[in-house]
Amino acid sequence: MKNQSILAFLIISWPLSTPPIKRPIMTITMAISTRVKPAFSFILGVFPLVIASGSGAESRKVMGMALLGGMSIATFLGVFMYPMLFVFIGKIAGYEKKRKRQEELVEVESE
Repeated sequence: MKNQSILAFLIISWPLSTPPIKRPIMTITMAISTRVKPAFSFILGVFPLVIASGSGAESRKVMGMALLGGMSIATFLGVFMYPMLFVFIGKIAGYEKKRKRQEELVEVESE
């Protein structure tokens, strides 16, 4: 779960550290495309434990289901829900409008 928290933080913080693009949703999608590969590769790597057969397969299946379910839920939250909440709260608070006003003030002062 710690790795998923870090993943969610990186997905949200990476667009903030890059030069601004017109839409924050575009930067979040760019961050998701660069940060989601390790999570999905882990989920695909655990999948053979879920379909295990042979001696000791029951314990492997239980462990595989726990890992698969936990990582799937954590990845869904970290990749989709946290960035959506970030954008939603930003729209409610009006951060884009405040940033535009600040940029206009800087332009007026520089002239």
